[in-house]
Formats: sequence, structure tokens, C-alpha cells
Amino acid sequence: MLKQIRTIVRKYGVLLFFLIFFLYGMAVVRDYGISWDEAAERESSLINFGYVLPQARELVTDTVNYHGLPALHDYYLRYYGVAGQFPTVLAEYLYQFRFNYQQVYLLRHMYTFFVFWTACIFFYLICKSFTHSLDFSLTGVFLLISSPRILADSFYNIKDLLFLSLFIITLFFGLQLLRKQTVIRLLAFGFFGGLCTNCRIVGAIPVICCVLLLGV
Repeated sequence: MLKQIRTIVRKYGVLLFFLIFFLYGMAVVRDYGISWDEAAERESSLINFGYVLPQARELVTDTVNYHGLPALHDYYLRYYGVAGQFPTVLAEYLYQFRFNYQQVYLLRHMYTFFVFWTACIFFYLICKSFTHSLDFSLTGVFLLISSPRILADSFYNIKDLLFLSLFIITLFFGLQLLRKQTVIRLLAFGFFGGLCTNCRIVGAIPVICCVLLLGV
């Protein structure tokens, strides 16, 4: 009986680990306030979204007024990439920008955590590919999420933690591509590599390294 329990735990332990982590995140996400640069990040993502989808600029609500925002080519932060934040603005747009400010930033916090949670799964897969050990791989993920700064920022830092998350996912697909070149892996690596580079210019490092290694 004990042997069967151990087998079940090892078989479903990874799923249980990530499920508990996800439920924990959803339980505490409301406990975090707004960081000092979140308003600027949202403004930047709104301006870029309005450039990509001009009809969005026609909407005026309590939380969005494009008439009071500059055009992208006049915006002083126009060189900062916000493509990774587009899903949050798209969600607002689909709701006709009727979210109040509390809902807007709660949505962004939940999105930031969800992307980080997803990246932790990819980090587990990276560890597993090197260690071939479930225990060591879960330990690696635990060490990552147990960092107080990283864990706290995973709820409200939609710039740096989003970059970290995209960097991890890009590394995973880069390693996969180095092991075996397929069209799907190439497209996935290119997509996430592009998002990572858009978020922070140093996100191009894994892309450059992968290209150089493939060329050797």
C-alpha cells in the first residue's frame, strides 16, 4: 500500500505542486498594491495598442481617454516594448474599457502571475532535461519561487518579471531547437524570442547564442 502511495505521489506530484502554487497565487493576488511605475506601463501599453488598433482610440471611459494621450511617435517612452502586455489591454478593449481602476490593475497582476507560473513550468522542464530527476527539478523551481523578491514581483512587476518569464520560456525553446531543428520549434523560439527582446533588449542574448550555436 505504501509503495502504491509513493508511486501515485511521484506520478501526480508535479501536477499537485503547480496546482497548489497556482491556487496560492490566486488567493493572495489581491494582497499586493500598485507599484510606482504600473501607471506608466499601462499608459505606454495603451498608446502602443491604440497605434496598432486605431479604432480603440475612439473610446472614452472613466479609465481611458485617448484624446488626452499623445500619439506614439510623440511619446517619450515610445522605444520601450510592451508587446507582452498587449493581452491585458486587449481584455480591457474587449470589455470596451469599462473596467474600473481596481479591476484594471488586478487584471494586470493576475496576468503577470499567470505568465510567471507558466514560466515556472518551463523552468521545471529545463531542469528535468538536464538532471533527469523529478526531485531535483522541483527543487529548482522551489528555489526560484521561494525568493521573496521574485515571488512578490511576480504579481505586480509587469516589466521585469514578465521579462524573466519570457526569458525562461525562450531558453526552453532555444534548447529544444538546439537538440532537434523542426519548424514548430523554430517558430516557437522565434515568437517568444521576439517577445523577450521586445520586453528588454538583452532578451536578444539567447536568440543570438542559439543562432551562433546552430551556425557552428
